[in-house]
Amino acid sequence: MATRQPQQKQQPPRRPRSRVERVTCPVHKHAPVVEDYRAGDMVCSECGLVVGDRVVDVGSEWRSFGNSDKKKDNKDRSRVGLEEDVLLEGDQGLTISAIPNCPNADVPWMRWQSRMGPSGSTRTLKSVYGKIANLASKLSLTDQVVTTAKAIFKEVEETGAVKTRSHDSCAAASVYIACRNLGVSRPYKEICRAADKTPKEIGRVYRKIRSAIKTAVKSSNPAENLGRYISRLGLEFVVRKAATYILEIGGKLSVLEGRQPTTKAAAALLLAINALGFSAEAPLPAVSRATAVSESAIKDAYKELYPFRQYLFPAELKSKVNFADCPNFGPGANEETGRRQITKLQLQPTIVETQATAAANKYEQAMAAS
Repeated sequence: MATRQPQQKQQPPRRPRSRVERVTCPVHKHAPVVEDYRAGDMVCSECGLVVGDRVVDVGSEWRSFGNSDKKKDNKDRSRVGLEEDVLLEGDQGLTISAIPNCPNADVPWMRWQSRMGPSGSTRTLKSVYGKIANLASKLSLTDQVVTTAKAIFKEVEETGAVKTRSHDSCAAASVYIACRNLGVSRPYKEICRAADKTPKEIGRVYRKIRSAIKTAVKSSNPAENLGRYISRLGLEFVVRKAATYILEIGGKLSVLEGRQPTTKAAAALLLAINALGFSAEAPLPAVSRATAVSESAIKDAYKELYPFRQYLFPAELKSKVNFADCPNFGPGANEETGRRQITKLQLQPTIVETQATAAANKYEQAMAAS
């Protein structure tokens, strides 16, 4: 006996969906419709009939009443939120807030929001970007430095070189590299203090970042921080001029190679203060406090500069320089190197120290008596 097949119901043909329905006046079909932005209505231009109401304005929320605002920037200040940050990844605009007065409500779309939230890399970028902004605020840095530091960290984060490092150390190292590339004078130890991290910890991250990024890191100039140090000590501009010249000639003599830029600046500053007679108080402890360099490190660098003191001052300061007040802490380790460089470069002493001046050096007399 043959089985009876169930009859399938025939579905009516689907009506094709219209894309965009054009709002027209029922009386005047071809008359253009004018949109009233103030009232949110669409009005027929022939008879004035309101053919649509509660229309959402998709234009700009802000209004410009003068040409001054337009000259500043030609951006369209839209109401759709902040512009997309190119330094972040993923969707930056979707946010689902909790239900008011129901903080513990188990809502499905809130669970989906947590699942569809930013990825781990985006959370890391946001965390480090916030720490970079805080660090820049403490150090009074410009927005250009902040943007450069963020771009440096984003480049490193894509390589995965600093995944296991502290976010504070990553932010401090990125800011330090940005300052060096942009020529902004911020000492390394000052950034470490602002980030509340040890120089050793930030140094590890700095070396990883430096090897991971493609752009070269500029070498720091010791003379960049002289203005800040002299301002802290309350000295005159002539001291800065002399210290800058000392660093320039000292670099040619290659007697300070391998030392930190702040140590070089501190040693040049100490020599300039003593030679120009600005040592009202003990200059070595004052310079150590202003530069955050230990007194022993300043002495070791000063020993390399002292034998060549007649070459390290400009000729126009000849009347103000007096080497009798310059202490002698002992011989330096690179004196022979400096002598060879003087012969090679054919340098001439700018200030000749007479026998009477050399004999009047109270520090050398005390050392000879002891």
